Amino acid sequence: IARVHRQMGLAFAGGGLIGVLFVIVTLDRFFEGDVRYIAITVGIMVSRSIMAAARGTLAGHRRFAGYGGTIALEAGALLTGGVIAAIADLPAPAFALVMAIAPLATLLARPFADIEGTGAPSDVDAQPGSFLAWLILATTASQLIIAGGPIAVSFVGGSAAAVSIFFTTFALLRGPVTSAYHLVARVLPDFTALAQGDDPKAVWRWAPRITGGAVVLAVLGAVGAGLLLGTIIEIVYGADFVPPTLAAVLGGAGVGLGLGALFATQIYSATARGAMLAAGWGIALAAAVFTLVIATGLDPIERVALGFVVGEATGLAILGLVLPTIVTRKR
Repeated sequence: IARVHRQMGLAFAGGGLIGVLFVIVTLDRFFEGDVRYIAITVGIMVSRSIMAAARGTLAGHRRFAGYGGTIALEAGALLTGGVIAAIADLPAPAFALVMAIAPLATLLARPFADIEGTGAPSDVDAQPGSFLAWLILATTASQLIIAGGPIAVSFVGGSAAAVSIFFTTFALLRGPVTSAYHLVARVLPDFTALAQGDDPKAVWRWAPRITGGAVVLAVLGAVGAGLLLGTIIEIVYGADFVPPTLAAVLGGAGVGLGLGALFATQIYSATARGAMLAAGWGIALAAAVFTLVIATGLDPIERVALGFVVGEATGLAILGLVLPTIVTRKR
């Protein structure tokens, strides 16, 4: 485990370096040339890396009450800091600084205390370091699909206003997925136990069930977003932030598919099949980028929304149907 911790540290450092380089390169495009965002990015990467390690430790030792506590602590710190910054009428970097500091509140749950190994030894034949590398690649690809939209809108010719509209719209739409990130920490240990049980195929039978449920959620999400999202955004943010109806429908569908893909991903983590997971999300990212390239007839917001839903649909299809079929047939 010490070797894995060292590799985690290298991964966090690499992510921080990429984040800083991105801010430097796009300082004028996205950050109005304010160099303070470089330092804030470093702070965000460090604090969220600590939070990720803390939550992973708690979930891995099945300390789910403590895990829930870290969620409440971070959310409370974010809300408190945001309210203070708003009341004091502080500029945007102050809100970004709150985002850098708030994750450290998770340490109040003492996540690294009393973590002696009480779990059963693993029967999965895997190299933790190798799996971690594949997991990083998979996560990077999946996060680019679900969270890289505002950047993509700018790069395909969208105005600053279009970037803001897309960000506001999809920040609201991603709420269920963001909340589900916390739930999968509860599901993953059970999937792992199932994968190591008497019938290893049992965990793979969950994949098509998850896929079917995701399709239902996608339909409901598309209809609900098409009917209600514009009104909600107009009430909360104003009419200037209302997205095109097509973008709202595509976003709602993509969120439903993304929820399914997120839970299907846990099967691959539970069975230590990192290479398969990275391949699935890599193909999904390629499909999303290809869609951005060819969908030139749409405006930037609709174009990126279409790329998002194609990426999530591809990821779900591969992880939820194609690869599970291959694995179960081999066995």
